[in-house]
Amino acid sequence: MRESLKEFLEIIESCDQPTTFHRAMLENLFLLYSKGWKQMGLTETEKETLINAILDQFSKLK
Repeated sequence: MRESLKEFLEIIESCDQPTTFHRAMLENLFLLYSKGWKQMGLTETEKETLINAILDQFSKLK
């Protein structure tokens, strides 16, 4: 995985207690990566990794 994506993934995963503010950001990231991953030049593996990290954060929302 590209270094810039690794850093972004670390940022997504570093939020231990996401708030409702994070929900809107996560929803937008999910749409961006699930719909536009090819246009961004991501591999399917990179897309899946980012999507899974985003979904994991959704599961932490209370």
